[in-house]
Amino acid sequence: MDHFAQYFLHSDQEDFIIKGELLREEYKTFSSNRNIKDSVFRLLFDDEENLLSLFNALEDTHYMKKEDIRINTLKGAIFNNVRNDLSFSVEDCYLSIIEHQSTMTENSPLRMFVYLGRVYEQILDISKAYRRGLYRVPVPRLHLLYNGVEDFPQEKRYRLSRAFRVPQENTVVELEVLAININIEKKHPILERCPVLKEYSLFIGRIRSKRQEGKNQDAAVKEAIRECMEENILREFLQRHGKEVYNMMFDEITYDDILRIRVEEAEEEARERGLTLGIEQGIEQGIERGREQGIEQGIEQGIASFILGFSEEGFSQQKIVKKLKDHFRLSEAEAQKYYNIYAAH
Repeated sequence: MDHFAQYFLHSDQEDFIIKGELLREEYKTFSSNRNIKDSVFRLLFDDEENLLSLFNALEDTHYMKKEDIRINTLKGAIFNNVRNDLSFSVEDCYLSIIEHQSTMTENSPLRMFVYLGRVYEQILDISKAYRRGLYRVPVPRLHLLYNGVEDFPQEKRYRLSRAFRVPQENTVVELEVLAININIEKKHPILERCPVLKEYSLFIGRIRSKRQEGKNQDAAVKEAIRECMEENILREFLQRHGKEVYNMMFDEITYDDILRIRVEEAEEEARERGLTLGIEQGIEQGIERGREQGIEQGIEQGIASFILGFSEEGFSQQKIVKKLKDHFRLSEAEAQKYYNIYAAH
């Protein structure tokens, strides 16, 4: 039987602004998607007790009642272009917004800024902002939980003001995001304060280590699920959602492998073309200069192939530009320039 849990984007003054239902299924297999680690993370924390444990760990508080939690994560068709992983209020005093990422970006404060505005827009009675008296609102608490493979410190703070085109000594607008590395080997104190988050990190780490041992994605995910259940790691969660977790994690690893292979091929093709063109031009212009020019041209051709490949896959301009920056170490302006040149072809 299908189970539904209602969620509300609400305010104290209204019964609800937007009402929806989260489908919770015990036996059906969820269709997989390409945001798997995030999807498993959201599925795990689609639970008031787990959210309460996570919030207490982040804020060093001691809330005990599930009724203190109100979920207001941006979901549904009207929010397709702006989504965050977790958003919930606690006793109408705090508004917690949490992102879970396996790749780091310095743009998290900007995204959080947009999320925060959208959530406030939904849970507050904005008309009260025009009254003479002060309208008190929940305190925003913004966190990013990182569990990727790239080296990253135990925690780091990101500020919106760093993105301003003109540096400001005393900015009138600021927003701070605390990024926390939840990989088990980093031993951040939050993992001990929130057992379910620690178990999630152990589970992801178990899959990753099996892949590094050479096991294929199917075997790595199945073995990790079985072993974690035997060792009482996310046991109840995996018993209930094992099938959909398997599908999500299987597709996530497969997708990561495809991206890695595509990037490696593009880089190798760029190097080969660069060397070939460099040698040919070097005959007339001098080996050294010709080699440099050839490599530059080869890299550009590799970038063009990279853009074309992801365009054919249906990736948006924003995502392709970001991948260009990450994998070819380009600036925002350079990546955008290459996209404008080659995307239309």
